[in-house]
Amino acid sequence: MKYVNQLGVDDWIKIHESMFPGADFNKEVVEIHKNSDSDHLEVSFLEAWDEGEGRLYLKSSYIFTDFNIPECPDSTLGKKEQDAMKKGFFSFMFDHFSLPYLQDFVFSKTDVAFELEDMVMIQR
Repeated sequence: MKYVNQLGVDDWIKIHESMFPGADFNKEVVEIHKNSDSDHLEVSFLEAWDEGEGRLYLKSSYIFTDFNIPECPDSTLGKKEQDAMKKGFFSFMFDHFSLPYLQDFVFSKTDVAFELEDMVMIQR
């Protein structure tokens, strides 16, 4: 894992916020775990909602790799939530790591290598 291992706690909070835009809860990273023989990183968040007179807490774990859609083994997510996770994660990664990430992403999906000079950037 070339990219997800470089991310810090603040980056993971931003990724979580980008995966669930507009979600009204406090969150914090409570655990980042990687097995030495693993090709993924498991990140757990503690999510807290204010509910009436108290707080509701939920620990959610997500599995991340550099180039695959994040997985949430603790939950069954609908298509809308899965699409938001995918869009939020990859948008963050493209913005954070820029052209080298895009180049590696395309290669991981197609086995086609290209030089950065071959690309034409399109404004979003």
